[in-house]
Amino acid sequence: MLSVREMKAKHKILVTTLFDAELHSKDDLPNLYQSRWNIEVDFRNLKIIMGMSELSCQSPKMYEEEIWVYLLASHIVRILMAQTAK
Repeated sequence: MLSVREMKAKHKILVTTLFDAELHSKDDLPNLYQSRWNIEVDFRNLKIIMGMSELSCQSPKMYEEEIWVYLLASHIVRILMAQTAK
């Protein structure tokens, strides 16, 4: 069974497993959700743009290294795009 905390914040109903109201206040949750959403969108874009929908490694350590290589390549491309735009 999964326990959740439900509340209304900024005209939206939020459902979370973050129970500690002192650590994660009602006012903090919309910002946390927005940050999480931005991270998910960034990962989706990285997977689409860099063609990393499937990783080819066999071990957890190599998976981590492959992700770092994709992140590095993505940042290099972004830097080149910014330099070209100038």
